[in-house]
Amino acid sequence: MILGMAPVDDLRAALGDAAVLTGADDLDRYERPARGAAGRAAFVVRPASTDEVRSVLRWAWEHNVRLVPQGANSGLVGASVPDSSGTVGVLSTERLTSGLVVDPAGRTAVVPAGVRLSALEDALAPHGLTFPIDLGADPTIGGMAATNTGGSRVLAYGDVRRRVLGVEVVLADADATVLDLLTTLRKDNSRMALHQLFVGSGGSLGIITKVAVDVVVRPTHQVTWWVVPASDAAVLDLLDHFERAADGGARLTAFELLSGPALAAGLSRLDAGANPFAGGAVPDTVLLVELSGGEGTDDAFVVALERAPSGSVADARAVPAARSWAVRHAVTEGLRARGEVVGFDVSAPRSTVLVLRDEARRMVTEQFPGVELCEFGHMGDGSLHLNVVLPGGGGGGAIDVAALRAAMYALVARHGGSFSAEHGIGPSNAAQWRAATPPAVQDLTERLVRLFDPRGLLGHPALPYRHEGTHP
Repeated sequence: MILGMAPVDDLRAALGDAAVLTGADDLDRYERPARGAAGRAAFVVRPASTDEVRSVLRWAWEHNVRLVPQGANSGLVGASVPDSSGTVGVLSTERLTSGLVVDPAGRTAVVPAGVRLSALEDALAPHGLTFPIDLGADPTIGGMAATNTGGSRVLAYGDVRRRVLGVEVVLADADATVLDLLTTLRKDNSRMALHQLFVGSGGSLGIITKVAVDVVVRPTHQVTWWVVPASDAAVLDLLDHFERAADGGARLTAFELLSGPALAAGLSRLDAGANPFAGGAVPDTVLLVELSGGEGTDDAFVVALERAPSGSVADARAVPAARSWAVRHAVTEGLRARGEVVGFDVSAPRSTVLVLRDEARRMVTEQFPGVELCEFGHMGDGSLHLNVVLPGGGGGGAIDVAALRAAMYALVARHGGSFSAEHGIGPSNAAQWRAATPPAVQDLTERLVRLFDPRGLLGHPALPYRHEGTHP
């Protein structure tokens, strides 16, 4: 619908001037995603409590206005911003920050949806605790739950789904029903685990307003080494070895893979001394290996490295953890500086993910000459970011991006993998969801969306399971 000012003024009157933004300068940052095309918002509404979220959704129901839920707007598939129509509003959770509760003895926290990951970590640190999801961005906790964020330490701690104990959600029905699924129990079979429906739903089923999470003791020592494997075959041997060999209270918490181009991109954003390899060399493949634990972690790593399978390590350098992760997290920014990035967030069985990587290299070289494949990511859990940098910044018509996407997705499917390992579903991969998802699963997904959001008020219009809904 074309939204008139009168309904928006009603919303402002109910919530206050700070809650509703309509000026072009104010809307800009809510319209630009971390990757992809910008949209155009009709308005932005920023409720500060669960009751205010209910007011917004009742208003949307009354006026039949579509809303795109948005946390920190750090998503990479375009689902957190509106389309270009100018008729869709943004419901930002950034003001849902009051009432964070940490239970140190229970090892849990109840977190308002708008609290940033960094703010939660600041609240947990005095208790020696952490929410062990490692990311280059600083998302909101509600956004992390809605998108089931993964990150670099999934092999040790799991993704967000495995750390969510309960949620509070407001539905987009006539009364804006509040579902209180907010438990901090780790064992509860007294009812269906309905809260898990909302984890990874991308905000298409309701607005998450609070999240109860399971937290862990913060390691006192984190030791990282850059390890150059002697061959691709050695990568899996080293992964298995470090998972089994850690002792002295230490455990393997990250096992990241970076190709030479990806490592070079990360290093390009830091000072000249960031490269630990002699003469500034950039190996073809490097592993960022992290052990976490107590005081004996440094020694445990040295012992594990000494006992690595014979001939599996070509080079290894100890690098302070802060510096290692600075390089790793700078890769995405470094790639953007090189040109337009076509990102593929994929996964495959751990045993075959390197075969997928090698076939992707050959496919890109043979079918799309001139582009640069810069693969990096979470080898420890079988997921990689197969990012392609287009020559000259893209837009020149030399590369058929649709054909590139089709070829990459077909390759992933042949290996029994996922075309969206951790970034979720949005405009950038909506067509692939339709192509790859079995009809029965599509039908059930669409029925669930209609059940929770009968008028189709939530989510980007390009979501593959969106619907027009029933209207007054």
